[in-house]
Amino acid sequence: MKLRRIFAVIVCIALISIGTIAGIAAMVYSGRCDVPSWVIPYLNPVRWSIRHFVKALAEGDAKALAEHVQLPFERRYPIPKIRTMDEFVAAIPSLLGEDSVKRLSESSTFRNWSQMGGQGYMHDAVGIWVTDDTPVRLESITELTPAEAALWEEHTAREIASLHPSLRGGVSRPILSFVTEDGAFRGRIDLLGEKLDARASEPEACKYRLAIYKAGSDITSVPDKIVMCKYGHEGSPGYDSYTSEDGQYQVTVNHCGPLDFAEMDFYRPGIAEDDDKASRAKSCDWR
Repeated sequence: MKLRRIFAVIVCIALISIGTIAGIAAMVYSGRCDVPSWVIPYLNPVRWSIRHFVKALAEGDAKALAEHVQLPFERRYPIPKIRTMDEFVAAIPSLLGEDSVKRLSESSTFRNWSQMGGQGYMHDAVGIWVTDDTPVRLESITELTPAEAALWEEHTAREIASLHPSLRGGVSRPILSFVTEDGAFRGRIDLLGEKLDARASEPEACKYRLAIYKAGSDITSVPDKIVMCKYGHEGSPGYDSYTSEDGQYQVTVNHCGPLDFAEMDFYRPGIAEDDDKASRAKSCDWR
């Protein structure tokens, strides 16, 4: 008899609690009740999705990570893109480092992640940026670990050595290579400077070289056209643009759009900037 009474009391308390929570939720939803600011993060499904992502990252769970990582995943050019989830899991120690993964898993999802306007969430201590979708997706890793820097130097030295001899001198950082949608042109942009530097800063003051090749050329070929470009940026993360000094050529990289051929535009003489079919291009690993 006593057990029945205890059970009945527990059921009553549970029903009252559920009813109270449901009532508050209904009032919040209808706008008749303000929610304390400290509660808001806990009601945000994006924050709970971030927790799921961080847990999958710490455990190296490829199946769970597949919800949060869009493939192919870009690394600092010219390191090849990651194309499978198994590759991504294997690359986590290099991409982030054990200390950063540990810091992510131990930090609070509700306190250590800051919303970046309408562009997603950034961790306050680790250079990792995710979208504000549900589920969240890994947008980029902004910090370069020593392991990634060493890998970058290895691939960069190999790529520079593959260029035509006339292009090898003075390249401090390969920026990107691309191919147009119709396959008529290939191109690459290199940053010129005194030494290799994966973290080159103040891009507006840097010297960018655009080399343009016709279809059928490989990386060892002599370019059909070489122009020096000035750098421009709009939005966050937005667009990077490289415009030739005479204004005839421009490469615009879209960091917000889908990969595929909408990833960038390559404008050239005779091609209007709104001619998507003729101007669309995509980045490529050109070896």
